[in-house]
Amino acid sequence: MVVDAFISLFQNLIASYGYVALFFGSIISASTVIIPMPLYVLIFFASSLGLNILLVSIVSGIGSGIGEITGYWVGAGGRKILGKKIKKMPKKLGNFSKFIKDYGIFAVFALGVLPFPFDIVGIISGASNLGMKKFLLAAILSKIIKNLMIAYAGYLALPFLQVYLHPLLQ
Repeated sequence: MVVDAFISLFQNLIASYGYVALFFGSIISASTVIIPMPLYVLIFFASSLGLNILLVSIVSGIGSGIGEITGYWVGAGGRKILGKKIKKMPKKLGNFSKFIKDYGIFAVFALGVLPFPFDIVGIISGASNLGMKKFLLAAILSKIIKNLMIAYAGYLALPFLQVYLHPLLQ
């Protein structure tokens, strides 16, 4: 019963707004710094309800990458406001900043694909003075790949969820 209601809600959103809902939902979800939004649930169900897996990944990846710019701006603004005081950051945060500085877009890309709170990557990328275009490119590409994995998992999992979990939830 609960699964049916959940699936029905996402079917209605996707039927009404399709890729446009994914794009704007991705921007909104990724632009909320530190506050989690359920974007991955939408991606998981979107692909299993008739939308093309590759297009779901590309549209949501571009939207997510654009949304991540807010974290980058927070870091860049913090760098400008704090100036030299930023050198007194905790050791682990300093190591993370050094990792971003040393490996640049490759670090952003790798961390974007992993299940890691990407807001931190955006903030430190901005504070580390990584170019915004480089950050945006790495963020978009990593989000497309991550979302492709989630979309494909949803495509494969929904039939299992409907068949095997449905009797348990009635």
